[in-house]
Amino acid sequence: MQRYCEERLGSVLSSVLVTEHAELENVWRASFGLPDDEDMSEITIGGETEGGAEIEMTLAAHIEAATDSGGFGFADTLSDPPRVHVWHPASSDAQDKARLIGHELGHLVGEKEADERAEERRAESYGAVAEKVIGLLFGSEAAERAIIAALYRHRTGEEIWPGAYEDCKQSGAAWYDEAVAVRRALFGGE
Repeated sequence: MQRYCEERLGSVLSSVLVTEHAELENVWRASFGLPDDEDMSEITIGGETEGGAEIEMTLAAHIEAATDSGGFGFADTLSDPPRVHVWHPASSDAQDKARLIGHELGHLVGEKEADERAEERRAESYGAVAEKVIGLLFGSEAAERAIIAALYRHRTGEEIWPGAYEDCKQSGAAWYDEAVAVRRALFGGE
């Protein structure tokens, strides 16, 4: 049963590394491949307003905007294994963090959209789901079930089979332990 569970579900979470940075500047460094001693005061990053107008922002302006919006992240699809870099302002709660990390993970899974705006909307759907799960199921076994079912659906395109949670929990499948660890890290509790 353990082998069946691991083969059916895979281990999406174990292949992605998530780094939470204390400073937004370090997410920029990771995204641009800059060394720690590089002066970033003159570097700008492109973006767009909610209205769709293109803008250039300095690091200082981006820190202000990212603080207002709940953080900033970068999904490094070229690293092996894939890596997500995120920064959250001190005011962020678990739902804010889940939304940002979920959004960045969304860039690493599924079919990518060719259009950049469409890709951002697609990734944001992952963030919205992560935020909702945190809000509804904070710290419960139901959260583990939701995470496991979402992983299974993502990996196979099918609904999880009845009794799968119990089957794989009892068999000691490695991905089950990983899902529990993720739930504990995000939600707390035992």
